Amino acid sequence: MEEMGIGPLVATMSRSKPDDIAIISDENSVTYRDLHLMAQSLGHELVEAGIAYQDIVGILTEHGVNHIVAQLAVVYAGGTCLPLEETLSDADIYARLAFSKARFLIVDSVNKNGLQFGGAMINVDISKHHNSNSFTTTPPGQVRLPKDTPYDFRSHVMFSSGTTGVPKGIQILGRGIARLAHDEVWDQQAVSCQRFGHINSIGFDASLVDIWVALLLGATIVVVDRRELLSPGEFAETLARRGVTTLLITSSLFSKIASFSPHAFSKMHTLMVGGELPSVEAFKIVFREGAPKQLINAYGPTECSIMSFYHVITQEDVDLGRMPFGKPVYQTEAYVLDEDGKLVTSPGSGELWLGGPGLSPGYLFNDEKTSESFITMAHPCNPKTHIRLYRTGDKIDIYDDYMCWAGRKNREVKLNGHRVQLDVVEMELMRTKLVQNVVALKHTSSISNANHLVACIVYENGQRNFDALLVEAKRRLPKYMIPELIEFEQLPLNSNGKIAHREMSELLEQRLQRRHACILAANTPGFEGLSETEKGLKQLWAQVLIAVPTEAMDRDSNFFLLGGTSLGVTALLGHIHKTFKVALRTDQVYENPLFKDQVLIIEQAQNGQKSGYVKSVTATMREDAKLFSDKIEFLFSKAPQGKDIRNVLLTGATGFIGPFLLQELLKAPEIGKIRCLVRATTDDQAFKRLLDNFKRYGHSVTESIKSRTEVVAGDFSQPMFGLETSAYSRLVDQTDVVYHLGAHVDYTQPYSSHVEANVRGTYHLLKFASDGHLKPFHYISSVSAFGPTGLMMKDGLLEEDQSLEPYLEPALQYENGYGQSQWVADEMVSRLMRRGFPAAIYRLGFILCSSTNGMGNPDDFMGRLFSDCAKIGSYPLLLNQRKEFMAVDNVAAILKAISTSDQNLRHAYHITPDVGKSIDMNELFELTKKLCGIELKCLPYAAWIEQLKTAQTNTPLRMFPLLPMLEEEVRGHKTRWELYEGMARFSNDNTVRALELAGVDASILTSVTHEALERYLEDCLEVGKE
Repeated sequence: MEEMGIGPLVATMSRSKPDDIAIISDENSVTYRDLHLMAQSLGHELVEAGIAYQDIVGILTEHGVNHIVAQLAVVYAGGTCLPLEETLSDADIYARLAFSKARFLIVDSVNKNGLQFGGAMINVDISKHHNSNSFTTTPPGQVRLPKDTPYDFRSHVMFSSGTTGVPKGIQILGRGIARLAHDEVWDQQAVSCQRFGHINSIGFDASLVDIWVALLLGATIVVVDRRELLSPGEFAETLARRGVTTLLITSSLFSKIASFSPHAFSKMHTLMVGGELPSVEAFKIVFREGAPKQLINAYGPTECSIMSFYHVITQEDVDLGRMPFGKPVYQTEAYVLDEDGKLVTSPGSGELWLGGPGLSPGYLFNDEKTSESFITMAHPCNPKTHIRLYRTGDKIDIYDDYMCWAGRKNREVKLNGHRVQLDVVEMELMRTKLVQNVVALKHTSSISNANHLVACIVYENGQRNFDALLVEAKRRLPKYMIPELIEFEQLPLNSNGKIAHREMSELLEQRLQRRHACILAANTPGFEGLSETEKGLKQLWAQVLIAVPTEAMDRDSNFFLLGGTSLGVTALLGHIHKTFKVALRTDQVYENPLFKDQVLIIEQAQNGQKSGYVKSVTATMREDAKLFSDKIEFLFSKAPQGKDIRNVLLTGATGFIGPFLLQELLKAPEIGKIRCLVRATTDDQAFKRLLDNFKRYGHSVTESIKSRTEVVAGDFSQPMFGLETSAYSRLVDQTDVVYHLGAHVDYTQPYSSHVEANVRGTYHLLKFASDGHLKPFHYISSVSAFGPTGLMMKDGLLEEDQSLEPYLEPALQYENGYGQSQWVADEMVSRLMRRGFPAAIYRLGFILCSSTNGMGNPDDFMGRLFSDCAKIGSYPLLLNQRKEFMAVDNVAAILKAISTSDQNLRHAYHITPDVGKSIDMNELFELTKKLCGIELKCLPYAAWIEQLKTAQTNTPLRMFPLLPMLEEEVRGHKTRWELYEGMARFSNDNTVRALELAGVDASILTSVTHEALERYLEDCLEVGKE
């Protein structure tokens, strides 16, 4: 039986239960005998018209009995079904028929008129095809139907636009459909009593479950009017009245029904939800109101015959907020592979590849696309043999006891220099349980030409909660992935019940165009009774905060709490200068985030007044360093004595240096377990961030890393890292040494914006090191903690153990907020070391790339600078300035060598190139020209800034968010960057001494080689082209 084609299988089922009901619609009930005979009759017409094996037959009928009969007839006659939706335009219908070279078209009475089809057009009429032929009798001269088609017979071609919008004809084999009916998910004892709801569009592959799986199982198909989908209440009533027990629907439709009629599925046996990322909250509602016997998360691309994986959702899954993939469908082969084609083990992440009898032969008449997606390769488990697999493009996370979908590879967009996974944004917003549906997209404003990350949302149960959703988004996502949240009453769906992304983009653009026109006219809610300055500033806020309703902006509104970002500050400052003819500093926006305060400083600037007294930032920095360090209490008697193996707590493992340092520490025999504190809401999410970062920088996840590394989902900016008391206490007891590498870095934000993470965060980690037994504390700082030292001493030498206090007033007041926070954290640790605390400070130069392959972080300052200079063909003249470039792998090795010996505690170390080996900035650009073979013109700094600003209007530049910092004059007529002229040099005597004691050659203290620099520059220039 298993090797029979699906036509003969249905015919066999019809013979075994001829009087059972096969189809129920509002107008008809059709028995299996009648269905078989009607399909035979129509099939004979196709045979008489000259149908050949696997000829493609278009089917254009209404949703219902006629269509089901037509599909069965085509398969009986040995042809291939091409279902055509009535909603398609005539042009699309003709295009699909022409592309597929269809010689036959089956129509019903509703669709037969007006068509200009050059082949044979056959009318399906169940009254005409209902005859008295018996199963055993074939009229003289007629071919016996169904034809004895083989198991691998091509039964269908389904068109799917996929992600590119270009239609693809996906070939489906009968065996791919048959395997679904053989799976154990169906209760074989009760399946013949089941009623499958036929609700899916016939152009959607899910309809093959509605029709064919139901018939192969001997169940009853219940035709449901698709117009009822517009009314969840009416649809729920129909499911109950018609006794539907089994249903496959899209996630979007499921979420909609769960919100308005959550009891709709309570009487059903099996409900399968697929097509898109499901809403955990929708599943929770259904469980609460009454779940079916089996509530299934289903997954599968059309290329692998509708379904490839399924999982019966449990209450535990819902409580944990997870949607596991479950197990493969019958005979499905599935492999999660890394970028090298190797199997990914738990825990890990990779791409899903599928094989087995459900695999499609490929895309119709498209060998190139087929060869790209369907690949014959060495078997992942047995390299001596070969296997044909489909590359899904879906990313999968594997955990110890389950695996889950983690987004599409081709839904990655580049935004403001960052790679953003739109699927991840959607997934995290859905997990907040505040939204019913969401689609994330990159939107380029036709008004400002600026790029925005937008999430179009439908609130759960219509309950608007913008503030709570924004807070959750900030908690769950990196700041560059926090979207603009724009509410819609509903999201547009295509005929298959999936979100129509192209239409969504058009609706969004129309919404924003209308909003902009109303803002310019100041006739939206919230403009009443405002002064001219208030009205003007509110218009500017509304242009920057494109998702925030104007009525939500009042005099006490906070720019950042409403979603303002550093990029938004850049845009706002530009708008303010253009509208009010005043130049505000970046820190004035950060220090005055309230609407009413910004109005005040604008009016003061217009009147030539200085803003009121503000305590100097250096005074605040000095107070913070003393306050937080004095709060740390410790006892020397609590220090561990002579422990051979030490367990580590590491922060910053998801940064650039982190994975290199982690790997180096794992090489040390005295290091045991390494626990990485990662900002995330769950340990699974934290581990995924860690693994993703490893892959980003070309590291393989070895068994040693998996067995000796753990993650702790937390946030060091919060007291006790945001952990429960018991979890925090357990971590205290388990840890013997702390490495603090994590930091918030934003060159446009002031000191106050870095306090929470960099100052309070360091305090929380120092307190952790002093809680329980006293733990050595290794603080990875930066040479930025000295500030622009050229203001104090020309070509002087900065000693490692000297105090930073002398640099506060003369230099640090002109440093950016990040550098200022580094001074405070560095000074906190220094003060504690002077009190005897077991700590060490490592001040790093600029960590550029790997010494072996040149791989770096293209999104950091230098990566953006190189790519944009190449794009505009110029670089700034920076006299007597250097960058202390170091290779990241060398830095990690140095950190390990020094930190694993307690003899090196209570000292500071400069990890910079040896004196005289650093690179002058102008020499660096000349070297760039030579290594990359590009033309770069040296311009005076002010002229270069103007060129950068001018170029941004035509070509998005990655340096644009940094413009306020780059052009703001902070001392005389010089910007922060220009103040680094004549900077001092860094002594590294302590570092050299410690390396010698560890047996490490001090020549490792060298700048990046030309070979590594060349590879790094090539990567930066390539990223700049994207």
